[in-house]
Amino acid sequence: MTSSTSEPSRDPPLAPGQKVEPVKLIIDTDPGVDDILSFILALSLPHVDLLALTLTFGNTTLDYARDNVLRLFGVLRKQYEASPEGSAERERWGRLFGPEARNRVIDLALGAEGPLGGRQRFTASYFHGRDGLSSVAFLKDDPFPLPVPPPMTGRSSEVEGTPYVPAPLRLSSSDSASTLLSHLRNNPPNTIRIAAIGPLTNLALAWQKDPHTFARVGLISVMGGALDVPGNTAPCSEFNTYADPWAAKVLFEEAVGHEALKEKRGQRLPIELLPLDITGRSTVPYKRLMSGGDKTPLSRFITSILAHPRQVTNSYAPSASSFDPAVHDLFQAHDPLAVAHACFASRSQAEGYHSAPSQDAVPNERRSEDEGRGWCYQERHFAVETEGTLTRGMCVVDRRAHGEEGEKKAKGKSRAEIVAEEEARQANGGAKIDESESATGTPGLVSVVTESPAEGKWFPDVFCWSLGC
Repeated sequence: MTSSTSEPSRDPPLAPGQKVEPVKLIIDTDPGVDDILSFILALSLPHVDLLALTLTFGNTTLDYARDNVLRLFGVLRKQYEASPEGSAERERWGRLFGPEARNRVIDLALGAEGPLGGRQRFTASYFHGRDGLSSVAFLKDDPFPLPVPPPMTGRSSEVEGTPYVPAPLRLSSSDSASTLLSHLRNNPPNTIRIAAIGPLTNLALAWQKDPHTFARVGLISVMGGALDVPGNTAPCSEFNTYADPWAAKVLFEEAVGHEALKEKRGQRLPIELLPLDITGRSTVPYKRLMSGGDKTPLSRFITSILAHPRQVTNSYAPSASSFDPAVHDLFQAHDPLAVAHACFASRSQAEGYHSAPSQDAVPNERRSEDEGRGWCYQERHFAVETEGTLTRGMCVVDRRAHGEEGEKKAKGKSRAEIVAEEEARQANGGAKIDESESATGTPGLVSVVTESPAEGKWFPDVFCWSLGC
């Protein structure tokens, strides 16, 4: 653990038995506050090569999402320039802005402006602020301005309404779905990981556009859903699945069994889901995150963008009891945990999706890496609700006791559907009607992350290390 007054370590803290392996990463994102903090985490890690940021609607609209990324990179450049030569901070951000970063490129792509099918769009400005960053864009004197081009370029800060995009960022001429596919196409199969920390619209569009290319992805760490805990945007729905449940359904259910996935385990996409069940437990005190105060460009930025989420979080404290900072003043690191998973999940875990095409996992099966010291997983079966007025985006888990044989038959179906299938089977002389599901995988069976390394104790330290707090 590092403090705001000491020189941070050059290398991230690791849990016992944890190993670091090179990672090529794309973050698909709706840049609100926790997304921005996730970028800092990924960019600070020496073993991670961030290839692209593909933007979607979600926490805010696309124009603010783009500007939030630009403001962050402006702050990080100032952090680099303010850091002493030879310091760990100078070395860390020199990988973005120093001489060694001359040929580095991070694509910035704009994607979906709303959910699949042009349905009603929602944003999370209630939590992240009007601009997605605690409304820092509207602060007096604009303390975190959009980057401007160097004077010698002769370029105005905006050309035809498009803000200046400084290196190493490169504004993509393609949309987010096409940018995702381009990187997957131009790299060896199974070598790129995607951290999906916004609505899944861009990923669903990429899958629908070119399933065979999208199937080259190595691992998809998805922040979304709520299985055994309440929702955060609606009583039973987490925001990302609420914002576009149709996209989640495409990836979790409709893609399963596609011919492009015949070489994958269970003929499904290599998705590992981090729902509110685990991200809601991955907390860091706001006081710790904001401990740097006004000391550096980065600490000033972090303190400012956390102001609105902290106010909202504190307002959730029960009025009938006294305010307890240890309970009520905690930042839930939803997106940073998913990015940490994409950056640190073992290579053997990811490769497991590409080495056993004839096998699928068993519902409720539990497993872990590194003899329980790494990430822990459980196979869960659920369906995503897309039509419910009150339950949009709900991950519907069948909690009825079917027994072992009934569990195999149910797979999320209603009892009426099961009875109808059995009656059809009897009418057919007892013959099985369709065995295609067992042959092509189980729709809605998803690997769910249930624990982070060191029983959750490692994550706050690596997260705070990246932020310098």
